[in-house]
Amino acid sequence: MKPDSREKLRTGYPLILLFIVLAAGILTTGYLSYRNYERQFRIETERQLSAIAELKVNELVQWRKERLGDADDGVGMPQDLDFRKTESLGLQIVNMLAEQIHARVELLTRGGTRFTLTFRESQGQKRT
Repeated sequence: MKPDSREKLRTGYPLILLFIVLAAGILTTGYLSYRNYERQFRIETERQLSAIAELKVNELVQWRKERLGDADDGVGMPQDLDFRKTESLGLQIVNMLAEQIHARVELLTRGGTRFTLTFRESQGQKRT
C-alpha cells in the first residue's frame, strides 16, 4: 500500500468510529425515551381507570344503600288492592316503617309480588 492510502484509512477509522458511537447514542436515547413514555402512559392510564372504577363502585354502593327490595314469584296480590290502606298488619307495618325512615314504597305485581323501598334524604339531614 501506498503511504497516502494508509493515511486515508487512519483518518477514516476515527470518523467511522465517531459515526457508530453517535448512532448508538441516538438509538439508545430513543429507546430509553420510548420506554419512559410507555411507562408514564401506562401509569396515567391505570390511574384514570382506577378512578373510574372507584367512582362506579361508589355509585353501586350508594345505590345499594338507597334501595331495598323483597320479592316472591307466588300468586301475587290483587291488582285493585291499595297496600297503603289495608287491614293487613304486615302491610301496615311496612308502610309505618317506610314513613319513619323517609322511604318510598313501591309495589309491583307482575309475575308475583315485589316491594321496593327507596330511601330519601330527609330535609335538614345530610347523608354521609
